[in-house]
Amino acid sequence: MTTIKKPSRLIIGLCTAGLLTAGAVSTALATSPTDAPAPPRPQGTTLKATAAAGIEAGGKLTGSAWYKNGQFDVTNHTDKPVSDWKIEFDLDGASAVQMNYGATASHTGKHWVISAAKEGGTVQPGQKVSITFGINGDGKSDISFTNTTVNGQAFTFDDGASTAQDDRKALPKDPLESGKYWVSDSSLTADVQVNSYSGGSTVNVKLHNGGSKTVKNWTVAYGVDPGTKVDGPWGADVTVSKDQKMIIIHGGSLQPDTDAGSIGFSTKYDPNDPSVPETPVAPAKNPHLAKSAPYVDPTLGLGDGTISLNGKAVTIADYLKQTGAEDATLAFLQADSKTGKPSWAGNSTHNYLAKQINEIRTAGHDVVVSFGGQAGTTLWSKSQDVDELAKQYEEVITRYNLTKIDFDMEGGPNEGNTPNNKANGKALAKVQAWAKQNNRPLWISATLPVLPTGLTADGKGSLKSMTDAGVEVSRVNIMQMDYGPSGIDMGKAGIDAGVSLKGQLKEFFPGKSDQQLYGMMGFTPMIGHNDVAGEVFTLDNAKTLRKWADENGVGMVSMWAAGRDQTGRTGQAGPDQSGIQQSPLDFSKILFNGRK
Repeated sequence: MTTIKKPSRLIIGLCTAGLLTAGAVSTALATSPTDAPAPPRPQGTTLKATAAAGIEAGGKLTGSAWYKNGQFDVTNHTDKPVSDWKIEFDLDGASAVQMNYGATASHTGKHWVISAAKEGGTVQPGQKVSITFGINGDGKSDISFTNTTVNGQAFTFDDGASTAQDDRKALPKDPLESGKYWVSDSSLTADVQVNSYSGGSTVNVKLHNGGSKTVKNWTVAYGVDPGTKVDGPWGADVTVSKDQKMIIIHGGSLQPDTDAGSIGFSTKYDPNDPSVPETPVAPAKNPHLAKSAPYVDPTLGLGDGTISLNGKAVTIADYLKQTGAEDATLAFLQADSKTGKPSWAGNSTHNYLAKQINEIRTAGHDVVVSFGGQAGTTLWSKSQDVDELAKQYEEVITRYNLTKIDFDMEGGPNEGNTPNNKANGKALAKVQAWAKQNNRPLWISATLPVLPTGLTADGKGSLKSMTDAGVEVSRVNIMQMDYGPSGIDMGKAGIDAGVSLKGQLKEFFPGKSDQQLYGMMGFTPMIGHNDVAGEVFTLDNAKTLRKWADENGVGMVSMWAAGRDQTGRTGQAGPDQSGIQQSPLDFSKILFNGRK
């Protein structure tokens, strides 16, 4: 044990500080030498030591069973530097203590020794050194000090745990929107920075007390999508609310004009989590057939339904706002590879797009949900049970409050007047009857393969499977892409396909005028490089096709797909690129802006 050789007076006080530490194995401490007058001691329990060797101790430690905050004030009232001060204690209910500059902490079991560091630990005559710290608790038993000594002199210690507030009572009354935050005290401000990545994010919180009083047991709540899990918190006690819509950050005391230090957490997002509660989807305000409805593949991007443009996440609602498009066609709902039930791209749940659809409708837009597609397993390929298929469609319509559904019929048994398509047609006729009985508006469209000469034989067969079953087809959308020959004029080819389609539709709907038939049409080019080598739909082609569609009253213009409306790697097609030189969203603005 070190002793002071010459008679001296060394005062060691303990008072509350604003450094938050919790949620980690060890908690950081810092020292800040200053010649400023000693602050007033906080009210509360005191520490008292014998006056032997001129050493006294007093102060208070605050917090809960989760963490404690405090500050050691070491003051030298002698005329010589003091570098041999030492505080010892036994610590129960805590994991670790660690000090940085000016002091060191070591322990054997639960016995801890805090002493002056070789560098920065010496206290000069008349100088005060403050050492702020936090002690991390196990959350089970209260943090308590016993057998406390200052330079070998025992003192009694009551940390005031019995008067600590329950820091988990302060929560917002209502769940927060994803990305929004709430603080428990009006004097607190929070700067929340989010770095998103595929499957999760990193959230950093900078908390500041701008008031004139110490804020005790503060809370910051951060809104998230259901299914978000906390992964690796630091600097605070971080939990997820029971409804899984908020991440709750709990802290101790924060003094006036003080920052809480480094706080944050990483998240993981799993929309397939079976514990995720259902998210209700609001109905559209003014359901109608839109004049523009670009396709969006919600399984691309960051995995949360957003569109990734130049590496940045763009919500579908914001995409519609930027481009002037009316609706978004979400593609594709297919049969889950294990259960056979409707799922996005065959591997995700219905909750996948609830948040995005609500945002889209709040902004005055709507969605079309498209079933099928070329890849994956369609629902009507998985099962030809008409009643079961109808039930599945009705559940999707109800869950998303849909008024518009589309069926992309291409590839193998899903193309043509096949048993699969015949069963699907009968199921859709039942769904339409169900919608009418429930006074629910419902439009059904067919998306079909086409050549410049019009629908292919299989395309006509697919349409026949619907009309023969009595389905009221509201729109026939043609895929103006992958015609076959290399280097053709894709603008002219699209127009030729439209002219040919009008004549074919006359066969299916003989009572309609030419104007009505054009109004039933939907045009969907594949922008940029197509799957066929040498087949490129250019920006000029987009201008040509848009002009002709407007002049002839074509009902809807779309494209494949929103996430491809950027250059990416030139010279090739890709799910997230056009492959041609362009600015982001060039095609979308040409095809959709002003088309309402």
